[in-house]
Amino acid sequence: MTKTVRWVAVVVATAMLCGSMLAVLAGCDGDGGGGGGGFIDPIPQTKVDLTPTEELVIYLPRYKYFNPIFSRAVSKFIEKYHDVNVTVTQIGEADEYPSSTSAYQQRVNSELMANSGPDIILTQYFEDLYKTMDSGMFLNLTDIISQDDEFSMAGCNEVVMDVGVYKGGRYVVPLTYTIPIMLGEQGVLDAVGFDASQNTDFISFVNQLTASFPKAAENAAFNRMTNFNAYNYFDYSGVPLVDYERKQALPDEESFKTLCDSYKAHWEADKVDGVFNNGYYSSLVDGSHVLMFYWDVSLFVDWGWLRDYEYAPVLAALHAMDGGLVATVSQSAAIRAGSPNQLNAWNFIKILLSETIQYCKPNTHDAISRHGFPVNKTAFDRELDGILKYQETFSAFEDDFTVSAVTAEEKAPYAALHRSITSCKLENSTLADFFFENMTPYFEEQKSYDECVTELMGKLRLYMSE
Repeated sequence: MTKTVRWVAVVVATAMLCGSMLAVLAGCDGDGGGGGGGFIDPIPQTKVDLTPTEELVIYLPRYKYFNPIFSRAVSKFIEKYHDVNVTVTQIGEADEYPSSTSAYQQRVNSELMANSGPDIILTQYFEDLYKTMDSGMFLNLTDIISQDDEFSMAGCNEVVMDVGVYKGGRYVVPLTYTIPIMLGEQGVLDAVGFDASQNTDFISFVNQLTASFPKAAENAAFNRMTNFNAYNYFDYSGVPLVDYERKQALPDEESFKTLCDSYKAHWEADKVDGVFNNGYYSSLVDGSHVLMFYWDVSLFVDWGWLRDYEYAPVLAALHAMDGGLVATVSQSAAIRAGSPNQLNAWNFIKILLSETIQYCKPNTHDAISRHGFPVNKTAFDRELDGILKYQETFSAFEDDFTVSAVTAEEKAPYAALHRSITSCKLENSTLADFFFENMTPYFEEQKSYDECVTELMGKLRLYMSE
């Protein structure tokens, strides 16, 4: 019997979740075993049940520019598992962002509390994934993966994938990621005194921004040193604010102080208001921006433009405090621990990780809305190979411009950066807010470092205990 797929639109009024709901989702202490004995507060475990069923329930935010790989994955799942009824519920107001994602999160949170909800959870909308994992809401996928002969983790960027491992279990599956790759123009860098070859770690990057700022600011066209404030990069420093497994605040306080001291010197320059110029390539040659960060392979459009007009493009990356390279997850998924359709949910995640679904043609809506790079290594290689493999014409600001092909040799350093990722992290806006709320008085010389860090550690300890 052939089954069907149902797409359901649901409009949910957005509202703040009640305190009790947040407490349950964010901080339930586990008293069960599994997921890693010996850890503080082990995660409650749900039995894996791969009994075949005929249902799969998926919720998606309902807005126009939501990543289309999910709808493509649904179609692929139906094609392969045609005996399964798939219900896709779209939540929120049409074409409204971020209200639709807030409505999605509200709906999922409330149903998870009641041990119900979709089989597949889009986890990038959770403020604190570690606390949610601690609550036992996600299924431990370790045994499922180890027993699946069709799936190999080696097909994905394994360093990125391992961010989903927590307290001995694997609960979150990354789908896309970002790394901090920059592009500059050699003449502009030389003019302001920024030496990309000396950009070997996080501190050298911030110190060079600080030293280059006065000269860069002399340019009448100057806007900002980069297209983001430097503090937006702290996620890539490799310095953790908390160690969730050990319930420890500032586990590397010495490196944290070094980071703060270095950034303090750049604070005034970093507060400069500026309007980001969307014409990346022009920003890099007129001096309005010294460096630009790019989050997909479209960097090579600007690289090619600079080269074709006889400028000298320079590729660089923002390295961590220890010289490594930190990635951050931009999209991810999990299976609800109480799902009655665990086998179907896992098969859907495998499709999300497949080359067919992960690959997006560069510079298309699919690629842009994905907000990052595919974790599937073959899909990434195809995208990098495909960007400007031949001469192409692009449109920008009502003007067309042609860029000649970018060679494999030019792309090789870019590919090497992706292969050299040393760690990956899950974003947490709550911790970032704690950091700036408590450390800004130090940067502005209103309080001492010791006063600020003591207050920060108190906030972090309280947060972890909730």
